[in-house]
Amino acid sequence: MTIDNKIISNLFEFFTFIGQQTQKLVEAEGYNAINLFGSDWPNRIYHLDKREINLPVILELLQKIERNELPNLLTIPENSELQKCLEDVGLFQSLTQRGMTITLNDPLPEPNNNLQQIKRVESKEEAIVYAEIASKGFQYNVDPDIIEVLRKNPSRVKQFIGKYDNTYACCGMSFYDSIGNAGLYMIATLPQYRGLGLGRNITIRLLNECLKEDIHFCSLQASPAGEPVYTKLGFRPYKNIYTYKMNGENVRYK
Repeated sequence: MTIDNKIISNLFEFFTFIGQQTQKLVEAEGYNAINLFGSDWPNRIYHLDKREINLPVILELLQKIERNELPNLLTIPENSELQKCLEDVGLFQSLTQRGMTITLNDPLPEPNNNLQQIKRVESKEEAIVYAEIASKGFQYNVDPDIIEVLRKNPSRVKQFIGKYDNTYACCGMSFYDSIGNAGLYMIATLPQYRGLGLGRNITIRLLNECLKEDIHFCSLQASPAGEPVYTKLGFRPYKNIYTYKMNGENVRYK
């Protein structure tokens, strides 16, 4: 399996895991979806690469999105043919992330001293705190019930919150997939605490937890702002991951 495939495999397995745990997974012939209408994350269509690119499947998706039967977000790995197909019917890129990986062989950097405490999420109340940080950090709604569902699967998911100035100010989680790799997700910092290295510290903690589990290959999807931070920690960039959205006025299938 190529590195790019390992990145997307972990991401899509994580989506599927969340869909299964919340009982909101849609598995169709040409795609998968998570139908969580009470949360912006990770409500989306994915796995459009389950078979050869098929325009009728995409047109069917657009109709279901318009009828509010499926979420209006489609996440795909970098794929020029599929991207062209989506753009030809009027979808646009709403989010671009860089797939990045690190192989944990060398000693990890030391965290700075800004964080007073990093602790694992161990209660429903702490799951609510995590969701609040993530929602404010990413500026979209993260349902605390999803964080709580994931908390109840400690062998697959580890979640942490970090405290600064006596306030929980950052969060991050890891997902261990079925082939022995880890993905880091939802690493967020409250806007008023950015620039203090808190996200860096949470990331180092997540990587150390991976080493405890004897996991040495880790991936994540970085925003343009986050990519330099992860590069300094030793992550290497690979292909992009795109999320598309439908604008009803521009759809060209009718």
